[in-house]
Amino acid sequence: MKTTVLSEEFTFEQFQNQIDAKRIPLFAIDTNHRVQVFTAEPDFQPKAGWKIMSLAEKVPVEAE
Repeated sequence: MKTTVLSEEFTFEQFQNQIDAKRIPLFAIDTNHRVQVFTAEPDFQPKAGWKIMSLAEKVPVEAE
C-alpha cells in the first residue's frame, strides 16, 4: 500500500501520468477526511491536500 499526498506542486494529473500497471489507485481521502472510492469512471476530482491510497508492487531491497 502506498500513500501519495497531492499538492499545488504535485497534482492529480501528474499522479495519473506517473502511475503504471504496478500501482492501482484504490481510494482517496479528501480534506474533510471523507473516503472516495476509485471506480472505472470516478465522479470526483482529487485536489491539493487529498491523499491517494494505492496498491503498489513491493520493491525488493538489495542487500549491501
